This record gives sequence, C-alpha cells and structure tokens, in this order.
Amino acid sequence: MDACLHVHAAAVRQLAISRHVTSWLDGDTSEFGLCYLMSQEGFVHQQGCNQPVRFVCRGAAGTDSALPSPPPSQLSQACVDPFTYAYKKIEYRNPAERGRLYILYDINGPDGCLNDFQTAKAVCARDKLELAPQDDSKSLAAVSQLVRSRRVTSWLDGKTSESAGLCYLMSQEGFVHQQGCNQPVRFVCRGAAARP
Repeated sequence: MDACLHVHAAAVRQLAISRHVTSWLDGDTSEFGLCYLMSQEGFVHQQGCNQPVRFVCRGAAGTDSALPSPPPSQLSQACVDPFTYAYKKIEYRNPAERGRLYILYDINGPDGCLNDFQTAKAVCARDKLELAPQDDSKSLAAVSQLVRSRRVTSWLDGKTSESAGLCYLMSQEGFVHQQGCNQPVRFVCRGAAARP
C-alpha cells in the first residue's frame, strides 16, 4: 500500500512523456474530489479522482524487484468486446443545433469499457453516429455539457498528430488537449444534423 505514496515527479514525468500516457500523482489537493494527475506532456493538473487513469508505484529505497502481474484469468473480463458492451448512454439534445443528439458513452459499473481513440470512432460509426468533433463550437459546448458535470474526459474527433500518437480530448474542466491515442477514455458520439 505504501509503495504508491509520494511518487517522485521526475521519474513519473519521464515515463509519462516517453509513453504518451497520463498518470496519477500523490498529494493533497485544495478541492474535494480532485486529485493530481501528470499529463503526457509532463504537466501537473487536477482531475476528478474517480476516473480510470494509469498510475506509477515505487518501491522502498533499495527495492529492485516488482510484484508479478496477475495471471490473465484474474484480470477483468467486463469489456471483452467494446462493440457488444452495455454502455451507460447519457443523452443530451443540443438546443443550439435544433436538438441534435449527443451521447456520452460511459462505463456501466466498476469494470467498465473505456476505449482508445480508434475504437471510440468505430463504436460511434457502428451506432450510425460520429465522434463529436473538436473544431465545431456547438459540438464543444455539447460535449462540455456532458463531461463537466460528471467530471470525466472524452475523446474528440479532428485532425491531429495521430501519426505521432496524439488525439484530441476534452478534460473534465472543458478544455481541449491532445493526448495519447491509445489511452482508454470515455467518448461522445453525435447524430446527424437536424434538418432545417
């Protein structure tokens, strides 16, 4: 238990940047429900504590071995297939777009199904929707409406440095960032534009 306490920020920064992932950090925040998080760029932010995010543990000084990983049979099998998983779908009809439908695909229980960027786009397409884009102010307002009140992050579609492994993401505060595309994150799909 004590191994995850007081993680050394320089070591975490090196891991986060080199692998394009975020990681929890230990420490007390000034706001209830927020915890420290290091972004893939090495910056420290506060994020909702209940989100699934990678983390780095360290051993006591002089420890040179880690505990073995659990066998595959002990890992969660709740999300074997992201295309058949029973997501908790939270709908929002954007009044600025004449009621255009936006759906937050959220986890349904503790063993949820969060997806990388490409899988999120594919799940939206399977449902005859599109991943909400980052280059449309009405879309950003709708996604913000869904994620801010729930303190979650969401993938956004748009042209990025995907070849460099970066994709758009809206933070729980409603800010747009680029994040490692292979990280498991919630996502918002939207329906076709309302007809005039």
